[in-house]
Amino acid sequence: MKALICTQSDLTNDYRIHKLSRTLRGCGYEVEYVSRSHRRHRCVESDELHIMKLAFESGAIFYLEFNLRLIWHLIRRKTDLVVSIDLDTLMGCYIGSRIKGFKLLFDSHEYFPESPEIAQKPFVKWVWNKIQDIFVPRVKYCMTVCESIAERFRELYGKEFIVVRNAPLRDNVSTAMEEVEREDKRFTILYQGMVNVGRHVDTVIRALPSLPDCRFLVVGEGDKYQEMKELARTLGVEGQVEFTGMKPFGELGKYMKVSDLGICIFENISLNYYWCLPNRLFDFIHAGLPMLAVDFPEIRRIIEGYNIGRCMKEVTENELVREINQIRKEPEKVAIWKENMRVAAKELVWENDAKSLEKMLEEIKNL
Repeated sequence: MKALICTQSDLTNDYRIHKLSRTLRGCGYEVEYVSRSHRRHRCVESDELHIMKLAFESGAIFYLEFNLRLIWHLIRRKTDLVVSIDLDTLMGCYIGSRIKGFKLLFDSHEYFPESPEIAQKPFVKWVWNKIQDIFVPRVKYCMTVCESIAERFRELYGKEFIVVRNAPLRDNVSTAMEEVEREDKRFTILYQGMVNVGRHVDTVIRALPSLPDCRFLVVGEGDKYQEMKELARTLGVEGQVEFTGMKPFGELGKYMKVSDLGICIFENISLNYYWCLPNRLFDFIHAGLPMLAVDFPEIRRIIEGYNIGRCMKEVTENELVREINQIRKEPEKVAIWKENMRVAAKELVWENDAKSLEKMLEEIKNL
């Protein structure tokens, strides 16, 4: 059995696709990938990977070209299962699968029409909603990352989505939580992820003058990356901020081990952010890294459910300073959070959530 994963993600850093591939292999599938080439897109080198070099890099023509090329690619290949990653690949995957008679699985990493880049553009949002209305109801096998998004699809289409959260693969939890010798003894705050609009990286940087003995690690890149570096220089806090750039998921552990507090905060600028359940939340849990998080429903369910950090109802520079200073004054509470993370880390693993996916894949194989 062969499975072809179709995505626009950077396969170097998309940990969910790595985990999905492992589950597919465990269910007896050989896995191949098709993605696109981009000047900021660093895909892994692999015989199982096909890169489509496109004439356009953004906009409506780009998405149209990508999906037309995807249809053509599927028509010329032989596979048993096509996995569509997010709505921006679904049109091509659905049409190509119908032409060739392939089985189709849709994995929605986010609620695409409410992503920040789309939610503020009424016509673009309308187009993506129409694409969603046309194709999602026609796909039999669907999965997503959290219960809030699954409930949205149920309300709209009466369609069941299994929920497989972005928890890490099971590993040696005690090793993941081991302390390491640190060269920099300053209290270290860690941001890990895309440096894009609505992530409050700028808010943390603006708070640093009031936290002179703190260090801020920014692990990732994105549209606002250079702007954040310039902001740090302008405020004179470049000595407190370290920008590492994008790192493969296999290297993220070393940054979590030298940090004291993980930041998991977003602006409420779209439903996609409001419903988010980001990878870093699970990564921080498995590293035993206490969290300061935004009070959004999916994040709050984890943070307060396991008592492993603190949620902020309002994210401002003053509130960040106050919360961070308060956490630093409460080592006993932090110790409790870390102990609770050991329990959470054993429960919040990909393998536990993926049981429903394995059941679905067995059903697909037996059709």
